[in-house]
Amino acid sequence: MADPTTFNQEVREIIFERAQKVAEQLGHREIEPEDLLIATTRAASTAPLFRHLGVEPDDLARRLLAAAPRGPHKGAMNRQHSIESGRKTIRMWKQARRVGTPEVGAQEFLLALLDPPPKRFLFVFPRPTPPFWAALEAAGITEATILRAIHELRGAA
Repeated sequence: MADPTTFNQEVREIIFERAQKVAEQLGHREIEPEDLLIATTRAASTAPLFRHLGVEPDDLARRLLAAAPRGPHKGAMNRQHSIESGRKTIRMWKQARRVGTPEVGAQEFLLALLDPPPKRFLFVFPRPTPPFWAALEAAGITEATILRAIHELRGAA
């Protein structure tokens, strides 16, 4: 299996430019997974996946922006990626390695980001689904549906 060593240009733009703008818009001190996910919905290579699932990418981005948590940190500043964003990036590398992708693209990045927060605290206490993740689920966007769309679209090509 190939060991991915590079991000393609689209993913570099998502990580270093687009997510920065989303975090600024939402007032986040750090770039959170939600910021990366919203930025990824606007990527050209993920649009066919969403459309295949009957979801318009711009509409999804608007719904996610409306449901995303807001922070008090307005204005331009150099935001660093949060620990959780780093974990999602590591997950993306593992996903890409598992399927043998030599260059990591936005579709692989999207899959890594679609790992929702746990539904239970300490394996016992139920935790409500945050509104952001509920909006994704309501749109039918999950790791399983995106993976299915990738396979169906690649199989049709």
